[in-house]
Amino acid sequence: MDGRFFLFYKFRTMRMGTDDAEHREFQRRYIRGQPDSNQGDDQRPAYKLRADDRVTRVGRVLRRTKPR
Repeated sequence: MDGRFFLFYKFRTMRMGTDDAEHREFQRRYIRGQPDSNQGDDQRPAYKLRADDRVTRVGRVLRRTKPR
């Protein structure tokens, strides 16, 4: 920051080394425009899985409290 070193922490919200096949299939359906692929609403569309098993418990809290 301003040419100085600083300490910061990075938290992972997803487990490492897990299978992402379900997410890839969701993205394929979304790109094709299939109506069941958008799990959001008119105000805020969702471009990712709502209930992703790869997200950790702490990750759910971090994602829920992130600034929008």
